[in-house]
Amino acid sequence: MPVRAVCMSHSPIMASSPAKPAFQSEIDAAFSAQREAAEEFDPELVVILGADHYTGFTYQVMPPFCVGAEAVAVDDEGGFPGRLRTDPDTASNLVGRLSARDVDAAISHSMTVDHGFSQVLTRLLGGLDRTPTLPIMVNTTARPQPRPRRARLLGTALGEILAADPRRVLVVGSGGLSHDPSPIFPQLADAEPPVRAYVAGHAGELDRPGWLQMVREKTTWAARMLADGNLEREIGINPAWDRAFVDRLSSEPVEWVDSLEIEDLTRDGGSGAVELLIWIAVVAAAQAADCAPAIVDLCVSTPQYGIGLGVLHADPAVAA
Repeated sequence: MPVRAVCMSHSPIMASSPAKPAFQSEIDAAFSAQREAAEEFDPELVVILGADHYTGFTYQVMPPFCVGAEAVAVDDEGGFPGRLRTDPDTASNLVGRLSARDVDAAISHSMTVDHGFSQVLTRLLGGLDRTPTLPIMVNTTARPQPRPRRARLLGTALGEILAADPRRVLVVGSGGLSHDPSPIFPQLADAEPPVRAYVAGHAGELDRPGWLQMVREKTTWAARMLADGNLEREIGINPAWDRAFVDRLSSEPVEWVDSLEIEDLTRDGGSGAVELLIWIAVVAAAQAADCAPAIVDLCVSTPQYGIGLGVLHADPAVAA
């Protein structure tokens, strides 16, 4: 059955920022177009690949990829709380079929997700419980992250599997483009002691509610600074690099990413550009499912949101 793919950026301050980008009308139009396209496509299954920000996953267990058989979204900054309408049988089956294609993914029957999933799901579908959904966490936050080739292999396997599914499947990628959120989501070695203990998965003075409150306070402060233009140099947005990357991703066979390393993303795109692993996987899935060539709908710099912001989609192939 048909497969449709879409990638969209997320930001915890997209709704709360006191200042709006110059491109806001274009952003609204691109988001609205994808929501309308999703409604018209009327998916019977949604597979969303997203990032976690030390909310559901810490270094206590940090898999490269994890499929959620059951999942709940927290009430974090920029997110939408609630239980996802998951499909445990399909999730378990998918993990087995990925393994048969030499792609190993963990499975969780108690996954917690944050705005890295819930924001785009709500924007596209109007809620978390509208359609059976399989969330797949791609570790883009904590070193060592999977190499771009591994993300591509995940996407290729996923596309082959979903192309044979009898349902209409919408594959969604939430993340990207260039940005540097490391002051809020640090690496383990760079974290202050209470944050380091939390990120490492140890019980300490900072639990999950405390972590979410700390992140909320930091992002609120950052939103004010960005609105005043005081942090633009520090947030790592690189619009020329974003445009070159997504243009190539949408116009060539995706195997070109196999030669890349994580450092090739972070060097020019900041620590948050690792979320482009998600775009790589989704485009690979679209190509493996014989979708029409991907189209870049939007690629703009939005310092008010702290990110390079993009939208990409690939429609189902037109039957001959």
